[in-house]
Amino acid sequence: MASEESQKTECYLCIKGAPHHHEKATPCYLCLKNGKTVYFSDTEKYKKHLKTEHFL
Repeated sequence: MASEESQKTECYLCIKGAPHHHEKATPCYLCLKNGKTVYFSDTEKYKKHLKTEHFL
């Protein structure tokens, strides 16, 4: 199992500074600003969402 430190250096969301959780579902912070609540339990799905919906 990877340590939390190595997880942070490899995590796209950590690198981008996107608020998220590794152990529980995370709402998209940009969707929240627009009044939507979209949750992601998988960081890969969240990453894909940010790239396709918010162009990050």
